[in-house]
Amino acid sequence: MTQLDIIRLFALVLSISLFVFGIYKPFLMPLSYITCFFFKLPHYYPFLTEYRYEFIIIVAGTIRTLVGKNVFSRLNMRSNKYLFIFLFTVFISYIFAWDKAYSWENTLYDFGGNILLYFMILCSINSEKELKLFVWLFMIIYTFMSWEPVYYFLTGREWVEEYGVLVRAEVGLLEGHRGLANTMNQIIPISFFLIFTVKNKMKKIMAGIPLFIFITALILGKARIGVVGFILFVMLLIYYSEKRSKYMIIGGSVIICLLLFSAGFSSTFSRIDMSNLKESPTAGLFHGIEMVLKGNILGVGPGCYPLARKYYFTYSLHAHSLYGELIGDLGIPGTMAFILFIGNIFYNIKYSIINLKTEIANNSFMLKLLLGLQISLIVRLFIGLASHSLYIFYWYFVAALSIVVYDLSNKQKDNINTIINKNYNYVKST
Repeated sequence: MTQLDIIRLFALVLSISLFVFGIYKPFLMPLSYITCFFFKLPHYYPFLTEYRYEFIIIVAGTIRTLVGKNVFSRLNMRSNKYLFIFLFTVFISYIFAWDKAYSWENTLYDFGGNILLYFMILCSINSEKELKLFVWLFMIIYTFMSWEPVYYFLTGREWVEEYGVLVRAEVGLLEGHRGLANTMNQIIPISFFLIFTVKNKMKKIMAGIPLFIFITALILGKARIGVVGFILFVMLLIYYSEKRSKYMIIGGSVIICLLLFSAGFSSTFSRIDMSNLKESPTAGLFHGIEMVLKGNILGVGPGCYPLARKYYFTYSLHAHSLYGELIGDLGIPGTMAFILFIGNIFYNIKYSIINLKTEIANNSFMLKLLLGLQISLIVRLFIGLASHSLYIFYWYFVAALSIVVYDLSNKQKDNINTIINKNYNYVKST
């Protein structure tokens, strides 16, 4: 039994355990599904497919979380209207899809699971303590998943592709080198800021291990978008820092060291160019626009971009562009709805930060989490220029967390204001 076999067995036991304990602590339910989804457990344990384990935990988990105490306050239109509008545009696009069966089997089935995951997270986390446990458990699960490509590198198992020798996972989110890069880029900012939520030096070192693994996996994957995303992360870190000069020196030194001493990083950086226009993300974007101009105002249907590209442009590559995929699949209404949906996430993050900065209580964890989510979202939107990713879990995961923190920060602010008002009234009356 290899190390990865042990990790997968651990993931199976963990997923089942989280599901069982989730009956009593609903915030564990989405983590059960995330574990199954991240590790592709049905692929390695076929009996799970036979008993439809993944389907059971997502449906049962959703039902369990929908009987929580925060359901009606979290499922209000203010928090969710832009997601509902976006889902409506997806539904309309599906009605007019070029191939409904293809759309459902290749896109909407998994997308539906991601939307249920959104509602599970939204309705199950009821306190800052539960939020902390949820985020740290999520980070542990993410770290074990990310160890697979690093393990293959350490044991000499690598893939030879047109981009050179690289590492990746056998199946799942890290199966392709672009997928690996995107998956690492979206977690690195969150992991970085979480380090500063612990005070003990040894705990900081332990909290830094996931970040080290994520960066290592990103470099070994040798995807150009991974390098670009990481450099953007460093630039945003400098921009948002109160000590820009200090972080500029540190960040610049890190990038220079990687370029000088990391063959994987420097060789990948040297391959960044736009010479192959046929397969470039730019072509993917313009082809999506042309699909609309050719009469597909409502889009060609969720996931049907390759079919339309084959028909119009003689080859069936995916868009390799979030924005080409978005406008091609969902047309003008879906594009506008997605923009509003993402804008609402930034709104929630912005006003949660304002709430937390004005509080008296210790809010270091939620504040740092929000900063990580904000930078992660910017990086993910930028690298979306070169990767199709409209239906992945990430957008809906971040959206759910942004509403949870917005709700918790508002409640904390209201509680503190109540205490202040009571003390003021007491002093005034005496």
